[in-house]
Amino acid sequence: MMSGQLHDVLPQGERLNVDASPQAILFDLDGTLVDTAPDLAKATNALRAHHGLSPLPYEVIRGQVSNGGSALVTLALGLEVNSAEHTLARQFLLDAYEQAVAVHSRVFPPLDRVAKRVAWRPATLGDSDQ
Repeated sequence: MMSGQLHDVLPQGERLNVDASPQAILFDLDGTLVDTAPDLAKATNALRAHHGLSPLPYEVIRGQVSNGGSALVTLALGLEVNSAEHTLARQFLLDAYEQAVAVHSRVFPPLDRVAKRVAWRPATLGDSDQ
């Protein structure tokens, strides 16, 4: 995965032609175009249930979703990031999320209209996390 700013990946001295048709359009879907918090909340509460704990309120989990899976594990179980238990719990969370991804997730409005507009273009669509 490439990260950083666009100006960091352009060859020195080249400028971006904003009028050209793109060959590909990449989106960071998870949390940027698509609200995945509902599915991540389900996975977080599945992790808690796996450990015999009651579910956390959705709004509590939603407040940590943008901080990533490790933050959700710490929220759910109170485990330190560098512990072996945290690593196992994080994998459980990711597996639970993978099994129910995009069940309750929705494209953020009005980005759903933007996505429909660019979908007709003869370009490859992809997720920047791939």
